[in-house]
Amino acid sequence: EKVMEITKKIVEENHLTTLMITHNMQQALTTGKRTIMLDSGEIIMDVAGESRDQMTVDDILEMYSQKKKQEFSNDRMLLN
Repeated sequence: EKVMEITKKIVEENHLTTLMITHNMQQALTTGKRTIMLDSGEIIMDVAGESRDQMTVDDILEMYSQKKKQEFSNDRMLLN
């Protein structure tokens, strides 16, 4: 968490564009301004702005299920 705080500060102070790769969906929604979800190299979701600001992890899981026509099966990515 300390690393994320320092990173956010540096990015904001220097107006940098960054790319963060994470398997933690909650962290993906609370960090940055855009969230892109990949599955086997395919973009499943690409959201930004107001729609992203209102999203929850459950919303991500629903979008995944609709796109892939199957349930999300990796509980590890749901951890906070």
